Amino acid sequence: MENWKLKFKQALTQKLPGVQAHLQMAPYAARLEVPIPFNAHPAAVLVLLYENSDNLFFPLITRINNKTNDVHRGQISLPGGRKDIVDKSIQDTAIRECAEEIGIDPHEIEILGAMSSLYIPVSNHHVFPFVAWYPKIPDYKLQKEEVEALHEIPLHLISDSGIKSIKTIQTSQGLELRVPAMVWESLTIWGATGMILEELAEIYRRL
Repeated sequence: MENWKLKFKQALTQKLPGVQAHLQMAPYAARLEVPIPFNAHPAAVLVLLYENSDNLFFPLITRINNKTNDVHRGQISLPGGRKDIVDKSIQDTAIRECAEEIGIDPHEIEILGAMSSLYIPVSNHHVFPFVAWYPKIPDYKLQKEEVEALHEIPLHLISDSGIKSIKTIQTSQGLELRVPAMVWESLTIWGATGMILEELAEIYRRL
């Protein structure tokens, strides 16, 4: 366990793959060139690593599909959300939102480091992803107002090129898009979540 923690901590202090990784999964390459507006909403997500039977896992969630004002409704995502006035830092946002959405103890979340931030034009969010460690298999208690389902993902899966393809998806606005995606079992992971996980995969390959 300590070996994995140390490896990730060290890797996250090195030069990150950043845009090079994001481009592999970006729905539109041009979106990466969009300047971040001054009024963009800061938000954070958390890759929560934990060990189970000598393998590393992390949770993804399916967001509920009945919030008509949420452009990301029904999508697969990492736990996280918008910065709140109670948060002293964007790292605190990641911890608080993750603990609220999947019902784990925030005091047991150990931040290992930050990945590259990215801007999501459709929702005007500037998202800061963090990698964290949880010392045991989580006992999840989902926030039903926000989370429809939880999926435990083997970390090695995202570095498998065989799960990547071009898929036709329908957005919450009813648009059909052809996008790069990670497909595993019933899950189709695309957009910002796919971009973040592609950077995580490249970091994982370096370990």
